[in-house]
Amino acid sequence: MEGWINCQWDKQVKTPKLTINTSSAPIQFSSNVVDSLQSNTETDSARAKTLELQIQARVSQELERLREREQQTLAEIEKRLAEVKDTPSPSPAAPNVSYPPGSLNLDAPRIPFAGREYAPAPPLPEDQARPINRDVSRESVNGEIEELRARLEGRRKLAELDSGVEKAKADVVSCLRLNDRRPLDCWKEVEGFKKEVARMEEAFVDRVVG
Repeated sequence: MEGWINCQWDKQVKTPKLTINTSSAPIQFSSNVVDSLQSNTETDSARAKTLELQIQARVSQELERLREREQQTLAEIEKRLAEVKDTPSPSPAAPNVSYPPGSLNLDAPRIPFAGREYAPAPPLPEDQARPINRDVSRESVNGEIEELRARLEGRRKLAELDSGVEKAKADVVSCLRLNDRRPLDCWKEVEGFKKEVARMEEAFVDRVVG
């Protein structure tokens, strides 16, 4: 836009007079500016929707990672339980004690003296003669394993997002909508969201393993 301004003083009222002359030439823009304006058809609402979808995808990835870690933890626990279940209990070995020649072995069978009647000791009942198994029985172990597996199965469903994670997510979405052209300004909100997700993950693992 071209033009010139003519300033004259009125001698009677002592005030300046401004005269603006404009040319009749039309305003022209470069072809690069016109192409850029025509190609940029994305509106603010579309950009906000895209950012919200990206955040939803990130949250879904975090939840999927939590589910995978949960499955790995449960598989490791079941593997250890199976190893304990299949390990045979060691039988107590008889002590190997050697006695020097000529010494008295108190554990040797006793020989009755001559002239006395020897009455053999009555046999022990079958339940007393059987060695006592101090280890936990197989049925008891199986019962405990099934009970633990039932408890773990009840915790397989991932808990819903708590209020802290929901608030952190809402803060990130709100900040990105306000700063859609400067997403780096929302680094505090993003870090807060990451901390809330890590806290929820740690609490969930403690509930499963603990």
